[in-house]
Amino acid sequence: MRAAHFHVPLNLVRVVPGPWAFRHADRYQASMNRAAELLATEAQRVSALYPAVPVSTTLGIGETARALRRLSADSDMVVVGTDRRPDRHGEGFGSVSFETAAISNCVVAVVPAADDGDRTGVVVGTDGSADAAVAVEWAAAEALRLGQDLTVIHVCNGPDEPGEGRGARANGMAMDTCPVLAAAVAALARDHPGLRVKPVLESSRYPAPALVRAGAHALLLVIGCKGRGGLEILVGSVARDVLMDIQCPTLITRPVQEHEMPSPQRDGLSAPSGRPASTQPAPPDPDSPGS
Repeated sequence: MRAAHFHVPLNLVRVVPGPWAFRHADRYQASMNRAAELLATEAQRVSALYPAVPVSTTLGIGETARALRRLSADSDMVVVGTDRRPDRHGEGFGSVSFETAAISNCVVAVVPAADDGDRTGVVVGTDGSADAAVAVEWAAAEALRLGQDLTVIHVCNGPDEPGEGRGARANGMAMDTCPVLAAAVAALARDHPGLRVKPVLESSRYPAPALVRAGAHALLLVIGCKGRGGLEILVGSVARDVLMDIQCPTLITRPVQEHEMPSPQRDGLSAPSGRPASTQPAPPDPDSPGS
C-alpha cells in the first residue's frame, strides 16, 4: 500500500542459502526453483492488487540480512517480517529482522504477524537527539499519510529532565516539565500544522518498555536507530530492546550521519528504478562460506 501511495516501484526479495548449505546439489537447485516460483506467484498477486505499482523480484543467494543490505543501498525502505509476536519470546526469534535493521543502508520496517486487535495511532519516541528528530519527522509523515494522531513519547530518566510518575499524559504537564517534548511538539506544529499531536512524558530508567507499552495498540511505532548513546554500536539499546519485544509494525530510521532525509513527506520518496516483473538473480554473498 505504501508503494502504491507514493507511486514507487516495489522489489520482492527471496534469499536462498548458497550451495555450501546443502548436502546435495539437487536440493540446492530445488530450493532455488521453489523460491523463484514463490516470487513469481507473489509478484502476480501484488500486481493484481495494485496494478499501478511496478513490481520486480530479486532472487538472492547467501545470508538474508546481508543480501537486503546490499539492495538497501539503492532503496528508500526495506520491509521485513518477523517471527516474533506479542505472545512469543525467545533468543532465536526475530534474528533476521534485527540484523537487517542493524546493518541496512536505509529505513527498515519490521512487521510482526497480524493480530485481531483494534489498532490506532502512530507512536514515536524522542530523546532530543538529531537521530530522534529524524524519527519524529518520519512518524509525522506516516501519521498524516494514514490519517492518524501522533503520540510523541519522552522517557524522563535523568536529574535534568524532571517528571512526576510514570506516564504523565496530560499535555500541559508534559509540555511544562519537559523541554525535549516541548521542542518536538513546537517543531511539529510549525512543519505540520494540521497534525494532531499528543505529547507523553514517561518517568522510567528504561525507555524501551515505555515504547513497547505504547506500541501494544498502535498502528505504527517509529524509533531512531541510535540516540544519545553514540555511534560505537550498530543499533542503540532502545531500538534493540523494542525489536526483541515487538508489538506492532515498527519503523527504524537511520542515523543522520548515514541517511540524511529530514522530511520524507516534503522531499518525497525516490525508489530504485523498477525492473520487469521477472526474477533476476542477485550476486552471491561474498561473505558466505564457500563464496
